[in-house]
Amino acid sequence: RTSWSSWLKEAGAADLRAARHVEFEHTYLQLAAAAEGLGVALASLPLIGRDIAEGRLVCPIAAPAWRAPDYTLVINADRVGDDA
Repeated sequence: RTSWSSWLKEAGAADLRAARHVEFEHTYLQLAAAAEGLGVALASLPLIGRDIAEGRLVCPIAAPAWRAPDYTLVINADRVGDDA
C-alpha cells in the first residue's frame, strides 16, 4: 500500500494524487484488472514477464528505475495513449 507513494516520490511527483482508485485483496486481482484495461498497477517483474511478452501488459514509461521488491508500472497495451 505504500509502494505508490514511494514510486511517485522517486519519479519526482510526490504530491500527485489519484483521481480515483480501487484496492484489491491480492496482487493477481490487481494485475488482472490492469490487463483488462481498468487502470495501472505496480507489479513485480517476475509476476508480469509473461503478460508483457505476450502483449497483455506494457511498461508505459522507462523511468524511474525504482526497486522496492522489484516493482514496475504496467498498463494494458490498448490504454497507453489514454489521458485518464
